[in-house]
Amino acid sequence: RPHRWHELAAQRPQPGTTDATNFTGASNADLDNDGTSALLEYAFGNSDSLAHDTTLPTSGTITASNPPRDYFLFTFQRNLAADDLKYTLQLSNDLVNWTSDVDDVILWNSTNNGDGTSTEQYLITDALGQNAKNFIRTLITLRE
Repeated sequence: RPHRWHELAAQRPQPGTTDATNFTGASNADLDNDGTSALLEYAFGNSDSLAHDTTLPTSGTITASNPPRDYFLFTFQRNLAADDLKYTLQLSNDLVNWTSDVDDVILWNSTNNGDGTSTEQYLITDALGQNAKNFIRTLITLRE
């Protein structure tokens, strides 16, 4: 889908209006001193004025039944109105070299939380155990 299209953040949008927002401020600022930058707080749908309200990404596993295999599942909260951001999932096996091959990661589930955010779940297509080490991160950048 085009990057300008998104699920509406507002529950009852008004025709002819937009719910898109733009990040303002310093990307690396941390006004609430909770260790999470203002840009990340905005990206995850949190506030940089409330300490420790950040919903950070989590990970887990999911088991496929046919054939039976375990897969890595990566979950994060996304600000639905943040049209000015680009979210890129990246994989690494050494924490130095990162790739963002779209064949390595698929969107497993997206749930609108009803508060202007969605919970995004991504499945890593390599079954666990095939590679000795796998790391994942969400690279968040401002669109130009």
